[in-house]
Amino acid sequence: GEAAYLVIPEDVDRGLLLGDDSRWAKDSSGDWRFLGPEISYFQDEYFSLAEFEPFGSVRMYDVDLPVPRDPWASLNRTYGPTCSYTARIDEHGGVYVDLRLPEHAHLKRPAEVAVREVV
Repeated sequence: GEAAYLVIPEDVDRGLLLGDDSRWAKDSSGDWRFLGPEISYFQDEYFSLAEFEPFGSVRMYDVDLPVPRDPWASLNRTYGPTCSYTARIDEHGGVYVDLRLPEHAHLKRPAEVAVREVV
């Protein structure tokens, strides 16, 4: 059959994409569909359904989270083949570090997270 793809719609002209009710409608199955415009300014930011399904699961702290079947396919396509070991450490993307080097080991440590009850 025909390959199915997901694309994250770009919303550079109208602001709140997710909060704009005029941009979304429920289809006959009850799923929300984006009404457009169907534009992507980044040619490699798409996802094949085969890269996502079937979903796996990973446990983070005390929560089980769904994860795509092949996340590296879309990550490598979007961010390049070095994305698994490089990190951008400035706001505008000009400074990258190689996380495989010992001097950058501190950047790979898990974040300290405190769980708080919200009342």
